[in-house]
Amino acid sequence: MSAELVLLWRDGLTASQIAAELGVTKGAVIGRVHRMGLPARKPGGKKGMHGGWRKKKHTRAARAVARPEGREAARTEGRVATARPSIPSPLSPDPCGLMELSDTRCRWPVGEPGDAAFHFCGAG
Repeated sequence: MSAELVLLWRDGLTASQIAAELGVTKGAVIGRVHRMGLPARKPGGKKGMHGGWRKKKHTRAARAVARPEGREAARTEGRVATARPSIPSPLSPDPCGLMELSDTRCRWPVGEPGDAAFHFCGAG
């Protein structure tokens, strides 16, 4: 394999072509070439293969912004939107303490640890 590899490498075949010829992987060919100390090839291949193609410059179109008109504009102008508080989820019908938890009960903490009212969801 080594003598044939050297001949194919010196003939200018690519690692993929040599691999196909010898029935091995491209990585095996590259590793063998490296270990044998064969001279590296110049990168780039043929010059002008792509004929001067350039990537197109993509420009983004300006986004249309919906703006209120007429009466609605007068009502919303100068106002600041306020966030409405979310409605808390209903409490579990069966809250429990740490020592009452089991494998089948929910362990979601409710409240602040250290408070007397701290407990776990306990749904099961």
